[in-house]
Amino acid sequence: MMLVIGYGNPLRGDDGVGRTVAEAVLAGELEGCDVVNVQALLPELAERVARSSRAVFVDARIGPTPGRISTDAIMPTDADATWQGHALGPGAVVRLAGQLYGWKGDAWLVSIEVTELGYGTGLSAPVAAVVPEAVAAVRRLA
Repeated sequence: MMLVIGYGNPLRGDDGVGRTVAEAVLAGELEGCDVVNVQALLPELAERVARSSRAVFVDARIGPTPGRISTDAIMPTDADATWQGHALGPGAVVRLAGQLYGWKGDAWLVSIEVTELGYGTGLSAPVAAVVPEAVAAVRRLA
């Protein structure tokens, strides 16, 4: 089973794109896929990751080209094991899944470049336009 974790703050414009993509994956009823939407990555997600064979994290990334999509393998490194405010990075969640539950699956990050992070709901036009492409990127990982 694949787990898709969309995360970000939907009240900060484009920061909600990860959650939007995850909702679209869920609506598309990808067989053998579990979807969770969260505002931030917390240690409790390690248990859910450990119940999957593959974890796909979907998030916004600040960058100069709104809408550019990247797909990168996540390695559970020590460098990513630090807290980011009240949350963890994806590598830290993956590392916890391995340490606490013996998880040996693979993990990926699908990130969408954004620039609009002000207060407000909704995605900017260039980011909203690539949501179907980001969903396709997630589906290719299934």
